[in-house]
Amino acid sequence: MKRYRRFAKFTVLEKFLAKGWLRLGGKRYSEKDRIWAGNRLADVYFRCAFPAAQAINPARVFVDVSKGGKEMFDKVLAAREEYFAIMAKIHKDYWPIVRRVCIEDKEPVVVGEKKLMRKALVSFSLKVDLCRGLDELIDFYREKDNSV
Repeated sequence: MKRYRRFAKFTVLEKFLAKGWLRLGGKRYSEKDRIWAGNRLADVYFRCAFPAAQAINPARVFVDVSKGGKEMFDKVLAAREEYFAIMAKIHKDYWPIVRRVCIEDKEPVVVGEKKLMRKALVSFSLKVDLCRGLDELIDFYREKDNSV
């Protein structure tokens, strides 16, 4: 939940959890496992500092001669390696919806469908693909945590 000054805004994943749509992928993992994986992916992405890539210079000498820039660069590099490993692990059909919901915090949009029934079917399949992608993400994190 993103908190602002006087109110809290639910993320798209939390909205899907409240509506019960994170149960669609099967019974192998629970809804809480899926929301945990989605939040962890968002955390990894924001630790990558993609928009701030120009601001991190490991060769820069600071006035107080600290190594803070180098340590920060190493953390960003480790986060980016993890992010690219996640991209390689999740199936290419599931990655766009996982990225849109978990990282961009936007609901899936069905474009180009005229009939209401067809639009509902495509929307349902996108939610199932999201759950399957989150399942692969959980597998990735469990393998990573067991190997450490």
